[in-house]
This record gives sequence, structure tokens and C-alpha cells, in this order.
Amino acid sequence: MRAPEMWLCLSGGNALGAFHAGAYQVLHENQLEPDRIAGASIGAVTGALIAGNRPEQRLPRLRSFWELAAEDNMFFFPDTQTAVLVEKKLSVLKSLFAGRPSLFSPSVPGI
Repeated sequence: MRAPEMWLCLSGGNALGAFHAGAYQVLHENQLEPDRIAGASIGAVTGALIAGNRPEQRLPRLRSFWELAAEDNMFFFPDTQTAVLVEKKLSVLKSLFAGRPSLFSPSVPGI
């Protein structure tokens, strides 16, 4: 009898993609490699990084991707409730107009 296949299904959501990379690391460290990988949005990117690299290169490539995707916030305010709210709103505006390096850049219809 054949051993069952192991499938790795990864969902979307940028922060969840970083979690997926850590979950894959645990599988990899325990010599559990998926037979099939499916993913949506950032899960598809994570899945492509896993499937598109040799087993020994998968963790370094995932780590490299998430180091590029992690961006320090360019706005800094003291840690007060109002300042945190202002910083969050400025961060949203920055993402809207400039995107997130290594993840996406905004597109303007007609340009």
C-alpha cells in the first residue's frame, strides 16, 4: 500500500504568508516535504518559493523574501494612543500611493 500524499495548502493575507513560512520551516526541519502545494495570493508566492527551489534552498529563499518584504515604518511617533493611530493612517496612505517594496506597487488605470 502506498503512503498517503501530503498536501500543503496556503491561504492569502500578507502577515499569514510569514506565518506559512515558519510553519513550512517546522515541516522541513522534521523531514516532512509536501507532495503537492496549493496557494492563493501570498500563499501562492510562498508555495512557489517552496516548490521552485531545491529542498536545501527553500528556507534560505523564504527567509530572504520575507526580509525584503519586511519594511520598517518610515513614520515614527512616540508610543501614545493618538500617535499610534496617526502612524497607522500614514502607513495606509503610504501603501496606497507607494505600495510595499517586494510585495506590490500600485497601478493607475489608464497609465
